[in-house]
Amino acid sequence: MSYIDHILQQSAATDTRLCQSFSLQLAGLLRNYGYTGDLQDRDACTHFLCGMYRNASVPFEKPTLKSWFSGESRPFYESRSRKRMHNLCFVFNFDYFQVCDFFQHVYLSRAFNCRCLLESVYCYCFSVGKDYAAAQELYVQASKLQNPLEGSDNGEITLFTGDMEREILALGSDQEFFDYVKSHKGSFGESNQSAKRELKRLLGRIQGTAHDQALVNSHRKNKTSLSDVEYGALEGLAVREYFLYHDTFQDLKGQNVASADFMLSQILGIRLDRFYEPGKGKKSFSKNAGLPRLARINFPSRQLLSDILNGDDHVTFDAVRKMLILLHFYGFFAAALLGREQGELYSAYVDDARDQLEESGYGPLYEGSPYDQIFLISAKTDQPLDTFRDIILEAAEEGA
Repeated sequence: MSYIDHILQQSAATDTRLCQSFSLQLAGLLRNYGYTGDLQDRDACTHFLCGMYRNASVPFEKPTLKSWFSGESRPFYESRSRKRMHNLCFVFNFDYFQVCDFFQHVYLSRAFNCRCLLESVYCYCFSVGKDYAAAQELYVQASKLQNPLEGSDNGEITLFTGDMEREILALGSDQEFFDYVKSHKGSFGESNQSAKRELKRLLGRIQGTAHDQALVNSHRKNKTSLSDVEYGALEGLAVREYFLYHDTFQDLKGQNVASADFMLSQILGIRLDRFYEPGKGKKSFSKNAGLPRLARINFPSRQLLSDILNGDDHVTFDAVRKMLILLHFYGFFAAALLGREQGELYSAYVDDARDQLEESGYGPLYEGSPYDQIFLISAKTDQPLDTFRDIILEAAEEGA
């Protein structure tokens, strides 16, 4: 059995919902609200859901609802789609935990971005049991208290996204929520602050530095090898691991070991440009690799890393989470390899990954996710980094 088949099998064994389209999962939810028709009857499901929207006094567009019951694709990970998913959760009368479960396992994204004023309102409303109409009124009132695009003018410390969600969940009244909005004006705005902080910490350990590149340049010019002292002075885990297996500089011609390109090539074990060369009709790894679709979407790349760190508004929560998982996995097992740690590390890795993701405002590794399975399967083996690279190579060769 190939690694890719194993990933699909393990994911399906954990959560059969991931073997279904968004359409079938949504239709299945209708059973809980009295729908008795055929789950594959697009018109009947649409008609029933439209009635639920009317009863909940939630606005909807029938063509959009109808599109949810057709095809294999899932709604896009963008702001308009997220708002529709929250509205759907109001229609289903979900509580906070049900919303989180729906977003994680059906929509496949983070439930709340509390830096967005509207989503912070929704987070509060789902936690205290308010309906859609109450949420809209609360948002109107909260919007009058501050402009989310303006910064703080009272010297307050900007909160991290995960901290904001935890604090909002602790609020017990509308007045407490309004007071929170007023007193944390500067915290509403740019997203993924916790995640970017964690990414920068990981990059500080993994990515090569100017010091590392200077050593490479010096030895390439003199055609000499690194001494033990110089090797010990290398600063980036990716560079140190590279020289664990190489004692020459031939393969580094034209490369900058302090670059994100070098770091990602070392992590993945392949030079992606050799499989997907620009201008030769081949697409990116994330679009063309032989991985399950849910693993390919938002697969980490140099451009994605740059977009996250630069605060690009189009970066999705799924993309940020996948980048965090990749860098944490490599940092954990590269450090273990270089430190010659012995014994079973799987449990320690899973616990450490959970803490890192929760600190960044994301859910833990999930066995039902094909992307997460890549790392869980690799971590269970004696050589996690080698296994991971075998999976990537298999995917690249299948897609090339």
